[in-house]
Amino acid sequence: HADGTFDVVYDDGSKGRNITSDDVRKVEKRGRVKEGDAVEARRRGRSRYHPGKARRVHSDGTIDVDFEDGERERNVKAEDVRALDSNNKPMRVGDKVEAQYRGRSKYYPG
Repeated sequence: HADGTFDVVYDDGSKGRNITSDDVRKVEKRGRVKEGDAVEARRRGRSRYHPGKARRVHSDGTIDVDFEDGERERNVKAEDVRALDSNNKPMRVGDKVEAQYRGRSKYYPG
């Protein structure tokens, strides 16, 4: 929208209208995470993702992650890590995103 907000159709079919840019983020559509990539990862396999950076990618596919809050975790399973769009291109209709739903702190895919 002209005011910088977004409408999101979530993967479960629900819809969010006029979501602020602080509450929506683009998820990069690509395969493997590389060292230095901006990522989000689940700590100890829990459900919530936390922002960080991929420090090392091991030959077994696990990833060492440095989280933004200063914590580190080694050997995170690849399925628990997702790359974020680091090229700062503006979001467009049809982009894969995650957004907070109705003010909740958790991000949901859409």
